[in-house]
Amino acid sequence: AAIWHAIDRANDATMLYVAREIGFARRGHGGEDGANPGEVAWVSFRHDTARPTVEARDAGTGQTYLIDTPAGGDPHAHIHNALFNVVVTEEGHVGSLDTKRLRSRVHEFGAYFQAQLADELRRIGIAQRYDANEQATVISAVPPDISDFFSKGRRNVIRAAKEYAAAEGADWAHMPIDRKRRILSMAGLAARLDKDKGTSDHEIWREQARRLGWEEKSLLGTPAAPVGTREQRYDIAYRFAARHLAREFETAAVIDHDKLRTYAARGLIGTG
Repeated sequence: AAIWHAIDRANDATMLYVAREIGFARRGHGGEDGANPGEVAWVSFRHDTARPTVEARDAGTGQTYLIDTPAGGDPHAHIHNALFNVVVTEEGHVGSLDTKRLRSRVHEFGAYFQAQLADELRRIGIAQRYDANEQATVISAVPPDISDFFSKGRRNVIRAAKEYAAAEGADWAHMPIDRKRRILSMAGLAARLDKDKGTSDHEIWREQARRLGWEEKSLLGTPAAPVGTREQRYDIAYRFAARHLAREFETAAVIDHDKLRTYAARGLIGTG
């Protein structure tokens, strides 16, 4: 429950930030008369399960599709936010969101959430650190092998689909997308039936954790304050952003301002 409350608080703070940044009602046809700031509304939905989705490439067109499969889900606490496309200004004007302001800023908003979540985890004493790509926070109290095991759904479905294709004498890489969809559906359903056996996802996860030797216990500890002064933390975050931007300049002569904002936000994940 404590972790869910931390996620809720980080989500609320992020949505308030998003609302401030894109909550502008467009005026005129397609916003040709500008946009005025206003109030927006959203609804948040908690989910604790991630259903496997698989990327599959159509050999004929080269296009890549994201395909849902009926396989059993893995534990994954997350929130979906439905932001309504309505803005009400102080003058009473009702308009649609200025979605141009959203363009190229999705990664920044995601990084902002991760920075908020890292702060919330520190407040309740849960040890956390950067992920391998330094784009998110992960709970370091959970061993990596346990985390990897409970992120297996997609890998299992892909492996089963490729094995099925090989048994049929087909090459997965050169199959058309319609046939890949059918095979993924069958592979996912087989995984679902094999996993269920009349039990819920939560019961399955607990049994799998017991077999792995993971004991269910509280991760809460002593609240941890951010290290150093505000100026010191900003300096660390600045150096983080500079290091990542230096890599960007290895392949690009110009860096968008939105990308700079993203790295600035990611730098705050580790500092608070």
